[in-house]
Amino acid sequence: MVAGVIAITRHGADVLVSDDSPINSAVRARFINARMSELWAPSEPDVLTGRAGSMAQEAEVLIQVRMGAEGQVVDTRYRVYGCPFTIAAVVLACERLVGLTAEELTRFRGLDLADALTFPAEKRGVALTVEDAVHALVTESSPCVGPR
Repeated sequence: MVAGVIAITRHGADVLVSDDSPINSAVRARFINARMSELWAPSEPDVLTGRAGSMAQEAEVLIQVRMGAEGQVVDTRYRVYGCPFTIAAVVLACERLVGLTAEELTRFRGLDLADALTFPAEKRGVALTVEDAVHALVTESSPCVGPR
């Protein structure tokens, strides 16, 4: 291994991240520790699903939330295809969604994720894809169990 290079294995593929990479420690930590879970079945009650992006755009996000009896998000699940910045943004979004109401989901801002994770300018757009998926939870929610 070359000095200053970290090898991270994600889903069977090695990702090399050098010390001079724009991937900062906040992004790196969320990327390394990302845990994609089994999506809920379409028949599950109180589950909303939102998606945005595509494989062709090199960023595809699918987020599911379970709404509790009080009308707030009580749990989240996701599937994501994209670079470490996309994955880190989805992980942080899911952390922040818990406790929000449907109305608050409509006001969710992806650029807040980019700011919190100090994305470089060229990567801030992936946070908008995550924002679109969150907004789709309320505006276009559909029961689905995988990428398009």
